[in-house]
Formats: sequence, C-alpha cells, structure tokens
Amino acid sequence: MNEPRKKWILVAEGEPHDEQLIVRSLGASHAPTEVVIVRDGSQALDCLYRRDGFEARQTGNPAVVLLDLQLPRVSGLEVLRQVKGDAQLSAIPVVVLASGDPSNIVRCYQLGANACIVKPLALRRYAAALEEVRTFWLLINEPPPQLKGVGTCDDPGTNDEERMTKEARTTNSERRRFLAVNFGFISSWVVP
Repeated sequence: MNEPRKKWILVAEGEPHDEQLIVRSLGASHAPTEVVIVRDGSQALDCLYRRDGFEARQTGNPAVVLLDLQLPRVSGLEVLRQVKGDAQLSAIPVVVLASGDPSNIVRCYQLGANACIVKPLALRRYAAALEEVRTFWLLINEPPPQLKGVGTCDDPGTNDEERMTKEARTTNSERRRFLAVNFGFISSWVVP
C-alpha cells in the first residue's frame, strides 16, 4: 500500500520582509509544514516543473501555492496563467497575495486563482489569514481522488489533458460553491 505523500506549500514571494512573515506564520502551528520558498516567478515555475535546481524536491505537487503578484523576472500573473493553463498543474490550488487593486483581483480570478488575500497593513491580521489558508489547504481540503498522483509533473500519467483540465475547473467551482453555502464566502480572504 502506498504511503500518502506529505503535503507541502510553495511560497513565491518577492519581498524579503513579507517572506519572513509568511514563513513565521506558516511555521507557528503545531503541525510542521514543509514550505518551499522561491523569490521570483521563474523559480516558481522551475519548482513546479522540477527543473533547474529543483529536480530533487519531493515528488507530487504542492497542496497550495501562495503567489505574490509582484515577482521579479516572471510576474505572478504570468505564473498563474501558466499554472492554470497547464493540464499537469491546473489542479494545484493557487492563493494570490495581492495589494488590493480591484483590477488585479478580477484578473486573478479570470486566470483561475482559487483565492485572493489582500495584504493588510496590520501584520497580525495578515499572519492570522495565512494560518487560516494553511489550515484549510493542508488540513481540511482534500484534492480530488482522481487527480492524486496523476497529472503531476513528475508522474504525468496517460490521462486526456482536456478531461483533466475540465475536472480541475469543475472541482474549483464545486469548492467555491461549497465555501459559499457553508461558510458564507467564496474562497477569497480579504483582511482589513
């Protein structure tokens, strides 16, 4: 019997101060979480595709990607576009860390973001929101069984890409509907 893969988080953050806060917030819980930090969009894509220095990272896709929009080299919007446009990566939940510009938030959802967190000025609220994200995506959320271990970049399988992309989009819609009905929101955390 296969052992379940350990869940991990990919953080793509270009600001060192924000990166430190994110790492402290994600590591403050009782359950240890593996967090992979990248500082630009190119590294984020390299990590997801297990290339250019990331060949040795653990197998399987991250449980969630925390994606800053203001990344050097390749922007966060471009990373999001590539991830959600690739059948092997599209089922990975992406939580965007945004500045609050409504047009950017709209664009993120159009590209397939699973959630957006507006970065607040109050650091404690931001840290609390990050802990909620970690709790939901690592402890509560369970990826659809048909996509576990299938369609990952390290194990592409033989599935039809169009079917997998459609399933991933359906799953995202179902998650948003579930959250709206049960929790009164649509997978978007805006921290005042």
